[in-house]
Amino acid sequence: DNDDNTGDKRLLIGQPISSKATVSIQMQRDWQCAQRLHRFILGLDYTSLDEKSLIETTVVQSIPDTFINYEKYLQTFEPLLQLECRAQIIQAKEENEGRMTYFKGIVQTVSMVDDFHEVVFNFGDDSVHRTFSEQDLIVGHPVHPHPAQKQLSETMGLVILTASRQKGFEVTVRFYVKGTPTRTTKEADPNLQFLTRLKQSWKFAK
Repeated sequence: DNDDNTGDKRLLIGQPISSKATVSIQMQRDWQCAQRLHRFILGLDYTSLDEKSLIETTVVQSIPDTFINYEKYLQTFEPLLQLECRAQIIQAKEENEGRMTYFKGIVQTVSMVDDFHEVVFNFGDDSVHRTFSEQDLIVGHPVHPHPAQKQLSETMGLVILTASRQKGFEVTVRFYVKGTPTRTTKEADPNLQFLTRLKQSWKFAK
């Protein structure tokens, strides 16, 4: 505040009370937005993604010239960002159909971080590092122990860490299981159902 000759109090623009607090709030908001976006993308059913599903989820709304607060801004643009992400995934899926090269990874560890499953896969061959990088969105499926059996459905994952180890190239992949159990039985828990799909090995492509 600043006193002038009239005794009025005036706000000094550009001089926040605590710049550290402002940065901290913004970082928290950014982190929360990123987490929500990860949940949205990884919660999509990759198998059913197509142009028809894109049309059915099209967002039609007017965009105001100004926003009264951060929440209103988020409510307007977050659905549009989600729609754009869905459209880009569908485009990549169509362009790469039948042309993707899969790499086999062996499950090393499984952990729960917030409400995500984070799984470390070892690909053995260190040259795989030229294929997978951090922040890559990849698709994969468990390797069935009997090759003649039908391939299990594809699941999307986000690469959050890559590392060259003595025993081969390791990739940490984040998964998100959408939905909550409707009964108390283990069979109804989607997280447990996902864990049953974590066979010894998976195949991934991007």
